[in-house]
This record gives sequence, structure tokens and C-alpha cells, in this order.
Amino acid sequence: MMNNIKQKQLETFWIEVLHRSKMQLSDMNIGKFHQWREIIGDRKINRLLKLMELILCPDNNKVEIKFIIDLINNQLNGQLLFSCFRTSGRIIVKEGLKGDIYCMPVLYVIIRYLIDNSTTALSVNKEQDQDVDIKQMLISNPITLTLPQTS
Repeated sequence: MMNNIKQKQLETFWIEVLHRSKMQLSDMNIGKFHQWREIIGDRKINRLLKLMELILCPDNNKVEIKFIIDLINNQLNGQLLFSCFRTSGRIIVKEGLKGDIYCMPVLYVIIRYLIDNSTTALSVNKEQDQDVDIKQMLISNPITLTLPQTS
């Protein structure tokens, strides 16, 4: 019985993460994201994603979330990354520094999604502001996620 409740809570959490991720993606400047990616490089981004994977569950990881937000801000050109999100970038940083449980999973899903689907985004003319039609991108490459099973 307890496992069912825990599983339901986890599913509800991830449904919310995916919802927030799609909302963020729909108002994101993809061109700036690819600028950030070129500057930082895939090796550092993959290390960041591995670090983020350690705290993707809704457990209380306030200290770790703050640590990763600080790391992004101070060592991975966080200003450029968070500027991709237009107005909500400041909110992500502020909530992340407070240890918000959705901050890391949402950021993780967005970065992972944009890197995994970068061929779609990069095929758009680079001279433009690269505001890729994210709705089209989400339709042709929906965000999918395998939920961790609780035992």
C-alpha cells in the first residue's frame, strides 16, 4: 500500500515536471541555448547532466540544488543559459537558490531534450534569431520520460 502511494506521488511529480518543462520550452530562445552549448561544450554539459541526475527525485535536496545552480551561474555561463528562458530565467535561478524541488528536474528535462533533439533545432537557418518553432519540435519529438520504479 505504501509503495502505491509513493509511486503515485512520484508520477504526479513527474507529470508536473513535464508540464513545467513544456511551458518553459514554448517560450524559450533556442538560439541562445545553442550559443551557450557552443561556449560550454558538450563534455561539461554532460557532466552537469550526470550531476543533476543524482537529485532528480522530489526528495529534500535543497543544499544540492543550490550548489548546482551556483555551479551553473559561476562556472558554466549561467547568465547566458538562464537568459534563454526570457522572463522565467530569473525565477528559475531564484527558486533554485531556495531549493525548489521542481527546478533541477525541469532544467534537466529541457537541457536533455534540446541536446537530444539538436539536429531538429540546428536545421533552422542560423542567421535567424533561431526561435525554432518549439511546438513543431515538441510534436515531432515529444518529451518522453521513463519514471523510476519504487520498490
